[in-house]
Amino acid sequence: MPPPRLALDAPESQIAPMRRKAIAALWLLGGCTTVGLLSAVHQYYTNLAEGEANTTWNDTLGRQLTYWFAWGLVVPLIVLLSRRAPRIAVLVLAAVPMSVARSAATYAIRAVFVPWLDLEPHGFVLYTRAWLRIDLITYVALVSVVLAAAHWLRATQLDAELSRARLRALQMQVHPHFLFNTLNTIAMLIRTANAQRALTVLAELGDLMRQMLDDDSRPEVPLREELRFLEGYLGIERARFPDLLQVEMKIDPATLDAHVPRLILQPLVENAIRHGIAKNTSNRVLSISGDRQGPMLSLTVYDNGPGPVVDASDGVGLANTRERLRHLYGDKASFSLTAGQGGGASAKITLPWHTS
Repeated sequence: MPPPRLALDAPESQIAPMRRKAIAALWLLGGCTTVGLLSAVHQYYTNLAEGEANTTWNDTLGRQLTYWFAWGLVVPLIVLLSRRAPRIAVLVLAAVPMSVARSAATYAIRAVFVPWLDLEPHGFVLYTRAWLRIDLITYVALVSVVLAAAHWLRATQLDAELSRARLRALQMQVHPHFLFNTLNTIAMLIRTANAQRALTVLAELGDLMRQMLDDDSRPEVPLREELRFLEGYLGIERARFPDLLQVEMKIDPATLDAHVPRLILQPLVENAIRHGIAKNTSNRVLSISGDRQGPMLSLTVYDNGPGPVVDASDGVGLANTRERLRHLYGDKASFSLTAGQGGGASAKITLPWHTS
């Protein structure tokens, strides 16, 4: 018989919800503690100002913390009720039962942790009746906070899902664009009677398509994976320019684990070859560099062609690159296509550095 599964052996899919619940519990404990301390300070000095000589700080603090910790135990019931029956009428009808539950929780906390604490008025029924008005006000405030938080979470989740859908659509847009251009390369090789090169390109294309379909849901991959895919794509392009295409890789090894958007370099390299390398009759140089600049990762694709084409930035690949960067990183990432210092064109991406 296999050994029982321990909590520490829980699958990764269960860890995230457990972590979220633990964080929510800590926030709830911290909130109850903070409100309890503030209430104790207010009540203590109010009693002193009113001349109540028998007021002590320990009793005041004990009562207030016990009261708010009891509400902390009731809040999960409010959250559960608001999810199962979010109608206002049901929440209103639950007000008095929640007050009774709060009183019961207060008595339970006192019995376990502070048995010396004197709750006034004496007796559970009298205590519950005396605190009913304050409990109802507190209940309304808590329900308002819970409903507002639930609405905010739903809106945030919808925004995240919409953003993921848009990003997915942009990523899928790269696939047919890339495939169309590669098929054009194969057709060109066949027309020029280069059957062997055409077969080589078809094999490279098959490998690339498998990589594109493998775990295609990931929006980001380590830079080393992106470069592995790019090397396959360059193998296709070398078939077009045999012995004429010189590729220089200037990648800092320390950046290989940095995460970058999936298929982010291929459109830049394709643009450099189409508008730069293909128009250069000799000494065709393509340089790909990557390095870390403080909190940012910089990736540059340079070609020694005639320079940036005026309408190149409006193409599918480069426009797609801009949109994907914006969806993933907002204003923290940038993309530019400029003339190189010694001629040619330089496409540069700057994005936040992260490895997970």
